[in-house]
This record gives sequence, C-alpha cells and structure tokens, in this order.
Amino acid sequence: MKTGCAPAFPSLVASNGNGDEEQRGERKFWPRSISRPCVRNMTACTCFVWVWLIGLWLATAKAAAPEPFRVVFVDDACAARFGGFPLPRNVLAAGIEAIAAQKPRGIVLKMFIDQPKESRADEALAVALTKTPVVLEARIDDTEPRPNPMPERFYAPGLPLGAEVAVSGESGWLPLALLSSKAHDIGFVDVVSPMSVPLVERYRGRFVKSLDL
Repeated sequence: MKTGCAPAFPSLVASNGNGDEEQRGERKFWPRSISRPCVRNMTACTCFVWVWLIGLWLATAKAAAPEPFRVVFVDDACAARFGGFPLPRNVLAAGIEAIAAQKPRGIVLKMFIDQPKESRADEALAVALTKTPVVLEARIDDTEPRPNPMPERFYAPGLPLGAEVAVSGESGWLPLALLSSKAHDIGFVDVVSPMSVPLVERYRGRFVKSLDL
C-alpha cells in the first residue's frame, strides 16, 4: 500500500508510520528522497489511514463545524482488530460505503492497490468506488515490468509538452484496471524533496496530476 492527497477532498491520509514492507496487493509508498534503510524499522500498520475506521468515526461523530479533511492514525492494535495488515479489500469496501453514506465530498484512498487479490473482494471494492468520488494513488517506478493501464481520462490536458517536470517515467504502480474504471481520479505521489512537491509529473510522455501531501 502507499501514500498522498488532494486538497479538494476530505481525505483518507496515510501517516508517515513505521515500516517499509512492499506487500504485493497493497504496497506502501515512501518518498524517493528518504532511503529505504531509514524506513525499515517502522511498523507498516501505522502507515495508513484505514477507510473502515474513518467510516465508523464519521458515522458516530456529532455535528461540528465543517472541516476540509478528516485524518485518523491507526496503530498495530487497531489494524489487528480488522484483520491485520494489509486489510482485506472487502473491509476497505465496507468502510468506503460507510463513509459514502455520510455524503462526503470525496475520499482519497491512501494506499497502492496495483496487484489483484481475491476476485470477489476486488469486485466489492470496485463497486464501493461508485458510491462516492474516490481518488486512487499511483507512483512512477521504471523497474515495474507490467504496469496496469493509465486510463485516458486521467491525463492532465492543456499543458505544454516541453515543460520541465521533476519526476517522469515510463512505468509505475498504477491501480488495477478494475478499480481505475470506477475511480474519480488518479494522482501520483512521487516526492523529490520534503520541501519540494511537484504539481504535475510526466508518465509515458504525458502529464499526470500529483497527489502529494
């Protein structure tokens, strides 16, 4: 699983938690500017904001002044309660549907879901993405041999082709096609420096939107 968010949406925001596991199916992203050895001592379960817990929280929260984002940090005990890391995708689907019932402006799903798992759970997650606008994340990684397709509608139009960008590549961790087909948008979360966040990146010669915090 992995990480990033768009200001226009109340989001599921991954915290910089503990762990550098790269589990196929929900792979975690860490900025390129931070070396992997620095991350390996961290615990993976605290690195993500779980959709399910946000759904429970919103369902029980009292009315309050509108907030642009809702952020939840999850420890190992909380993750274990819902099946451990990574959470089953049917649990993620149930969480998204619980949030959708609260009529949010949208959700940013802060994890990479680029590898297939149990087909019924993947299908349940795809259905949940139709209940409210959901933004999925991606990243550029030229070592990925078989990237999922990037739907045409998610490229950023109207930018000069020769413009300079900080991050570009020909392959990466893109959401499963089943999920991309239902998503509201896709954003890339590559980081060059903690003090420098790209507004756009270039994927296969075309501009794509950034989803960094």
